[in-house]
Amino acid sequence: MKILMLTYEIKDQGGNFIRAFSLAKNLVKLNHKVTLLTGNPTINLHYKSSIIDGVKLIEVPDIFPKRLRHDGWSPMQIFFRCVYVLTHRFDLVHGFGHRPSVIIPCLLYRLLYKKPYVADWADLWGLGGIATLRHKFIGKIEGFIDDILEKFTYKSVNGISVINTYLQKKVVNLRKSSDNLLLQVGSDIEVIKPLNKNLMRKKYGFSLHIPILIHLGNASYDAEFLAKTFIELKKINQKVIMLHIGKYMYEFENLINQSGFGNAVINKGFVSHDHIQELLACGDVMCLPYTHKTINLGRYPNKIGDYLAAGKPIVTNPTGDMKNLFNKTKIGILVKESPIKMAKAINQLLKNKRLQYQYGKNARKLAEDNLSWLKLSKNLQKYYLSVLSKKLS
Repeated sequence: MKILMLTYEIKDQGGNFIRAFSLAKNLVKLNHKVTLLTGNPTINLHYKSSIIDGVKLIEVPDIFPKRLRHDGWSPMQIFFRCVYVLTHRFDLVHGFGHRPSVIIPCLLYRLLYKKPYVADWADLWGLGGIATLRHKFIGKIEGFIDDILEKFTYKSVNGISVINTYLQKKVVNLRKSSDNLLLQVGSDIEVIKPLNKNLMRKKYGFSLHIPILIHLGNASYDAEFLAKTFIELKKINQKVIMLHIGKYMYEFENLINQSGFGNAVINKGFVSHDHIQELLACGDVMCLPYTHKTINLGRYPNKIGDYLAAGKPIVTNPTGDMKNLFNKTKIGILVKESPIKMAKAINQLLKNKRLQYQYGKNARKLAEDNLSWLKLSKNLQKYYLSVLSKKLS
């Protein structure tokens, strides 16, 4: 099968790109030919083509600012993607997201060549979701447009993959059909593997005797809750430190610094995947703050795939699909949405090496089995075939 995937994001940056590329490279293992269109990290007037893990990666020409290139609004992205789809042939197109640089070329391809258009819904951007966080006038307009485009896109495509059961229910109501694929976050078990904790701590200069809490991620929706949790944790365990990997979170840093525990947090910023596995190996417990708010219900934390692949125990909240996942798999502890209770649960796990080992072992097993990207790609392959078997409306 020849498959064209489109992500609105820039190459190697953002969860949308990672999701698309992870599925693409595993579909290649299943003997499909996959091309992925993505934004270019730098200003460029030419298509840049490369083969990575068997995926043909096309970086689209663009001279507009990075924000437009990365967020799917750039007119040049739309134009040159349309040019590309008009000059190439595929059996099916899979667009990740609802932004114009994805949906316009996908709709054009379906219209001209009568091939199915499958869409992937991984975040609720419209009203009730990310749009509610936008306060500036331009942001509010963008949120309003997102809401319109989301409803139009996911109602009109030939098939749809969704990241969680909350969005799945929205899809059923929107399309008046139960024909969709639940495609949750997978684990890249080849890129991230369990490594020896002592060796990695020595490599990065961490003491072998201090407890280390890990937080990985770029979304700052629960930054305040994370900060309050760590402050409570420090009150009951003075030795613990936190290692944060990802985007600098101002709200988190301000609260931590005001508390006087600023020196106990090490911010590594953005790091490559091969370094992520080494840093995750340094930790004892993984933290996944996930409060019960619509914006969290409308997404699925990418970090959990990396935590599982690293074979580490996780402490999180029973929001959305997390509740069912943790109750079924025994990969960590679910805690009510309270900084004090979260801190106590983390501390309980930090002191229990046996439980850390057992949860970590279960986590890696889950990553290798039901939540491996290869297993999810096999499910996607079956869904593609079901979509292809139907007449286009």
